Amino acid sequence: MHRKTIAIIGGGFSGTMVAVHLLRQTHQPVEVLLINKGYPLGKGVAYAANSEKYLLNVHAGRMSAFPDQPTHFVDWLKTQPIYAHATLEEIAHTFVPRQLYGEYLEAILQETIHTHSQKFTLLPERATKLTTSKDLLQQTYQIELETGQKVAAEQVVLALGNFQPAPMRCVAPRETEALTPPIYFSDPWRPDILQDLPADATVVLLGTGLTTIDALLGLQEQGFTGKVMAVSTNGFLPRPYLSGQPNAAFGDRIAQASSLLEMVRLFNQELKQHQGQGWEEMINGIRPHTHAMWQKLTRTEQRKFMHRLGSLWGVVRHRLPPQVHTAVLEMQQSGQLQVMAARVQSMAVKGNKVAVTLQPKNTLTPETVLADRVINCTGPQLKYDAVPDPLVQSLLHQNLAVAHPLQMGLQVDMMGSLIQPDGTHSQGLFTLGSSRRGELWESNAIAELREQASQLAKHLSQPFFGYFLENRPKTQPTASV
Repeated sequence: MHRKTIAIIGGGFSGTMVAVHLLRQTHQPVEVLLINKGYPLGKGVAYAANSEKYLLNVHAGRMSAFPDQPTHFVDWLKTQPIYAHATLEEIAHTFVPRQLYGEYLEAILQETIHTHSQKFTLLPERATKLTTSKDLLQQTYQIELETGQKVAAEQVVLALGNFQPAPMRCVAPRETEALTPPIYFSDPWRPDILQDLPADATVVLLGTGLTTIDALLGLQEQGFTGKVMAVSTNGFLPRPYLSGQPNAAFGDRIAQASSLLEMVRLFNQELKQHQGQGWEEMINGIRPHTHAMWQKLTRTEQRKFMHRLGSLWGVVRHRLPPQVHTAVLEMQQSGQLQVMAARVQSMAVKGNKVAVTLQPKNTLTPETVLADRVINCTGPQLKYDAVPDPLVQSLLHQNLAVAHPLQMGLQVDMMGSLIQPDGTHSQGLFTLGSSRRGELWESNAIAELREQASQLAKHLSQPFFGYFLENRPKTQPTASV
């Protein structure tokens, strides 16, 4: 029987767990090829942190890598010396270091590889191009690596993770070449963003979300005593994680709404009924219904939600462990951290500093800050037709993929199969994670990623009929705007 090759490009949580499920589930002759370069296998950007200050922002009890084994992570933690004397219940309600979660994922992968080594190959390379060829029996994909080597696979999973933030539109072309490290970092996940920073410097962080929180924790850990300004259009920092249980009744009720207007009306009614309290329970109650609610909305309603409510959703949805929130609050109360609601009008190099001109919200007078370092923490680039990644661009240019019209990832079906310009649902190209945000909205938390990885692996484990299954029902791609 023919031995099918499935290539997984990307070795963070998503790519790792697809590989684990494939190796454990499949009863077909298969080779799993994992292509990963950069961050450690299994850890990706999120879990490669080498400091205990960076905590998961979800209780350990909700962080199992397996959707059908909810206590798997807690059980693993109990075997670690640091938690050996804690009860399972105590561990389940703990916010553990992200680096420990990375070790957990690494342990899962290594255990699986040890048992199924004959099916697994790791290529520590970067994939730069993908092409396709067909014959009468099957379709094959050629993956070109950075070294020029080519590998073939019948099916390919794109587990690409997060791309660095989009370039700031306010930067004049003549300034682009000058705005480089060490005074400006366009990639907030570079390991050297805080290197050689004077203790009394002025730092401007563009954005006020979770990436900004990571930067603040890093500054605090290295004893930084200078000034920090965090800037975003709304000026909202993430809220602390409370202990509210899901308001399931409200979640079920709002899930029945048929329009964005009705959803907003029901949310406001519930909030008013509880006198502004209970918002966390309400958000938790919505979580199981997020995908279905998003897909009920028209494209127009989805755009309206993104532009008017998207940033507010991010604030209340992605919360902080209490101890992290306290640390950030202390920086604010001491005057070290200033959070400003403003738009960045321009950035220009002035000697060895960056002049950041801001237009504060509700005022007419711009303000200019001279910063020793500026770090772009505005969040990952999701507009895939603008992502400067050669692999993504090769997919788009060859009509193997279509950028999502909401400028969030790629057009896919509910299995993560790429939809091509002619509406064909590919049988050989799949994706998961943030590249599916346009269709799912919530597609970057462990709760969603573990389900996607499990379901996709189950689908890929089925017998493969290659070319003859390529003629699936077609979906008319939605034009970008």
